Amino acid sequence: MASFPSATSIFNISAQTVSSSQRTKPHHVIINSCYLLSKFHWDTTCTICHRAMNLQLERDHVLDLLKENRPVVLRFPMAMEKDGDFWRQLVADDGRLRYLILTLSGRDLDVSSCIDRATQWTYHILKYLGTSQLICVRIQIGFTADVILQALEGLPRRFARAIPSLRYMAMEWLTHKLGAPPRADHDHPCEDCIQQSSWWRLEDTDMPRVLIPVSATVGEHVDAHLQSAEFASTLD
Repeated sequence: MASFPSATSIFNISAQTVSSSQRTKPHHVIINSCYLLSKFHWDTTCTICHRAMNLQLERDHVLDLLKENRPVVLRFPMAMEKDGDFWRQLVADDGRLRYLILTLSGRDLDVSSCIDRATQWTYHILKYLGTSQLICVRIQIGFTADVILQALEGLPRRFARAIPSLRYMAMEWLTHKLGAPPRADHDHPCEDCIQQSSWWRLEDTDMPRVLIPVSATVGEHVDAHLQSAEFASTLD
């Protein structure tokens, strides 16, 4: 399977200054509270700043950028910050979106608040993702409290039931070596995070759908393939 192209340079630009002649459709977009990062088919990474004064403006700006760029892969390091209306609009015209990578974390919340937010987020995202064309969802868990982990352990089955197009599912547990939960406001999990991952292939032979465990190696191949320019080109 094709590997993901490397990024050799970075350009800081604003959404307002990019003309149609300059723009190339990205296949990989990363979102957090500070910026939206688009990885293009060619070996360049383009950072589009969207520093907003409130969550409503930030959400609308992100949705506009996603609608314009139509990514294949979408990474949310702060997934639980998004409400139900955001996910509804995201899948209303998702076009090429096939791979969703979500990090769930709540560094500033107590355990009860984390569980409440996780419960509400799960309800909203599953309510709307059922109409998507997602092939793979990868969830990264940044919580360390056992009671929160127990509340989230059923997510693979719930996603499998809710999204008919889904073919692969992954769960990753992120733990900081020093004992603190990993930060969710970075593009990728920090290097000193220990990752325990589980991957599944979904089978439609039975109802409900069956989650078949697959090796981490298979998961890595799936991840690389879905993030490749070759796969993105099949959706153009």
